[in-house]
Amino acid sequence: MVEALPGKLVDDIKDHCNVLIEDINIIESGYVTLSIYLEMQNQN
Repeated sequence: MVEALPGKLVDDIKDHCNVLIEDINIIESGYVTLSIYLEMQNQN
């Protein structure tokens, strides 16, 4: 992974991944409602 992101430290990459995992957990737990794009397209 470090080779794919030159200039980034391993700890920075790990921290960013942990933030993304937290975001996914919050979304999957239902705390964030997702837009229903199909309904929005039908209204136009």
